[in-house]
Amino acid sequence: MAQPERLISPGKVMSLAMSVRSLRAYFLVTKPAMVALLVFTGVVGFARASHGTFPAEPFLFLLLALTLGCAAANTLTGYIDRDIDAVMVRTRYRPIPSSQLSPGRALVFGLVLALLALGFSLRLNWLTFALIFLGLINNVVMYSLWAKRRTPLNIFAGSLAGGLPAVSGYAAYAGGIGPDGLWLGAIVMIWIPVHVWSIAIKYRADYAEAGVPMLPVIISRERAVQFIALATGLLVVLSVIPALLGLFGWVYLLSAVSLGVVLLFLSLWLMFRPLERHAWILFKVSGVYLGLLFLAVLVDAVLGA
Repeated sequence: MAQPERLISPGKVMSLAMSVRSLRAYFLVTKPAMVALLVFTGVVGFARASHGTFPAEPFLFLLLALTLGCAAANTLTGYIDRDIDAVMVRTRYRPIPSSQLSPGRALVFGLVLALLALGFSLRLNWLTFALIFLGLINNVVMYSLWAKRRTPLNIFAGSLAGGLPAVSGYAAYAGGIGPDGLWLGAIVMIWIPVHVWSIAIKYRADYAEAGVPMLPVIISRERAVQFIALATGLLVVLSVIPALLGLFGWVYLLSAVSLGVVLLFLSLWLMFRPLERHAWILFKVSGVYLGLLFLAVLVDAVLGA
């Protein structure tokens, strides 16, 4: 006689749903969109050093080291900033402040990711290991633990970590740091104030409520947008110089000029009309700008331009 099919019990359904929610929290606490952008800069650095080739073994270890390293940094800074994130409207629904992930588990998770990242980086060379380690220290200790809550110049203390993935990618193949790698890292470092200050204007009240002395919080909005325009101008000039020096090719040069014009226009628009929605547009476009600029470097490297 046929046995009736067993239905999944409500308890098992609930347990499965909680497991999925937990995995999602672990994933989101790493800030995957930020990880993807920074890892991409590292891939481009690798491509520049390897002249557009991607040897399987070092490339795989670079992807693992950078992905885990960036995820570790974001998780650990999320653990440190959990009290700030709980106050700010923009961040209060992140996994830790919304209690989707306990602070203790997030700390352990971040430390495990960091150790794995450093382990994989050792499979490449000591320089790549040192650069990724420096990036973790700069982001977690120098920026999040020390500078973020103490000085309006905090972003300069933490911008090094943003530029190091590109330099690490170059070093992973070359075993050294050439002018190409240094320029790529410098571009990201100068890009960071434009990106971060723009969102700080959009959420100025949030940062003030949380007691985070971002530059646009402690000075007037009119003065802050002038600093953003100045930083954007410096970024655009800096992005064009390596092509003029012959380090990057014509695809990059055309991209740097055209993308730079768009970004500079938006920053000047914000300067003359310092509205929150204009700051938000600049913030969003600046992320696309960096991705497309580095894509141009990648295309140049593959084409051998």
